[in-house]
Amino acid sequence: MLFAPVSSRRRSIISGIGLLVLGMAGCTRPAVNASPQDYLVYVGTNVASNQENTIFLYRLSSTTGALTQVSAQPGGASPTYLTLDGKKRFLYAVNETQTFQGAKSGSVRSFAVDQRTGSLTLLNEQPSAGAAPCYISLDGKGKVALVANYVGGTSSLLPIGADGQLAPPSAVARHTGQGPHKNQEAPHAHCIITDPANEYAFTVDLGTDRVHRYRLNTAQGLLTETAEPAFVARPGPAPGTSHSIPTANAPT
Repeated sequence: MLFAPVSSRRRSIISGIGLLVLGMAGCTRPAVNASPQDYLVYVGTNVASNQENTIFLYRLSSTTGALTQVSAQPGGASPTYLTLDGKKRFLYAVNETQTFQGAKSGSVRSFAVDQRTGSLTLLNEQPSAGAAPCYISLDGKGKVALVANYVGGTSSLLPIGADGQLAPPSAVARHTGQGPHKNQEAPHAHCIITDPANEYAFTVDLGTDRVHRYRLNTAQGLLTETAEPAFVARPGPAPGTSHSIPTANAPT
């Protein structure tokens, strides 16, 4: 299968949903009657409550652009951001809430992906170690999940087992400081990714106008912040995530 991820945050054009596109090219016996030019699209949702929300599965026609709903299943409270592992066997979703199991934290869920139908099976759920997790990515080897917690102002690392299940957070980096704007009263982490060499993780913080850099140790599940941030913005637009829609043959 060819998966081309497309993600959207609630402040972007598509409000309150996250998308992942699963290409059917090269997939044998697709059970959803998709042509080789069709894609399966996962859509996350977001509402202002802790109620159960839905992850939708749609079929996207690359020739007409039509979207047809295939299925819908529980995704936890506000599953706003989704990502797939490198082999497209597992899907991970943040639950963007401010309380989980009585603590000030959101959560992260792991799902197994049916390679024939694209349907999801819940594997497990863990705390995100910070309120309102809004971004999740995996390291280059698929050993750990990295989460940015917007309200909590933290970056967390969760080890991933061979079965795709998440372990509890083994590392939590707490940001400090504030920015010049009235809405920058506290740290607001909202993106975390690794470098191509898989040696560092970088967290974009909207609240402090900084990009934090951490040495990444996937074997021990550690994040160690470097002495200096990777980037400090000058007064003006704060650093943030950019959103692109890759073509079907784009690298994932």
